[in-house]
Amino acid sequence: SRLVGGCATVTLSGKEADRRSDKRKQVLKRAREPVFSAALELHSRTKWVFHPNIPQAIDDYLEHKPHHEAVWLQPGKASQVTAIPDEGMFEYCLQCPCATSG
Repeated sequence: SRLVGGCATVTLSGKEADRRSDKRKQVLKRAREPVFSAALELHSRTKWVFHPNIPQAIDDYLEHKPHHEAVWLQPGKASQVTAIPDEGMFEYCLQCPCATSG
């Protein structure tokens, strides 16, 4: 989507592919800067996930890496949450390393 900067398939050199743990030569990369720098996901009337750094969240998603900057919000409570890339979305883990309550 253009809102998140779009995606492009990039072909890596043999050296670059060898440095990757998955050894892939073709990877998805963010094509340009997203329209927004931050986003709020609405899960219900009282549950939200705040992404303060959309470019990093997108890059982590495309690299299949956990994203540790998301914040799970409920009225009167904010908790650090780990966003784990899944098919077309993030799954959220409150008990993962780097996920702490605040």
